[in-house]
Amino acid sequence: PGCDYKHWLIVMGFPKDPAPTREQMIETYLGTLATVLGSMEEAKKNMYAFGTTTYTGFQCTVDEETSEKFKGLPGVLWVLPDSYIDVKNKDYGGDKYINGEIIPCKYPT
Repeated sequence: PGCDYKHWLIVMGFPKDPAPTREQMIETYLGTLATVLGSMEEAKKNMYAFGTTTYTGFQCTVDEETSEKFKGLPGVLWVLPDSYIDVKNKDYGGDKYINGEIIPCKYPT
């Protein structure tokens, strides 16, 4: 459920030593998305969630054709269709990112 090929999970890898800060990870996510979409403004509109602990990556709304453009970018490990972790509430999980505002995840990480 929720797997509509319009919501994508972009899993990214980061160095362990030194490990980036949470803020650096978020900047990397936005920069990667901006590379694909053409601007930071569009990136901020299209990223809807991210993770920096249980998983490292971000979730964004793009079409299937655009999702292919992430493959091969620096740090990108996997590009996967996103799906709900809470079907009843139509929640994809992760810390929410809404136009630059971060809302912590309500599920244990």
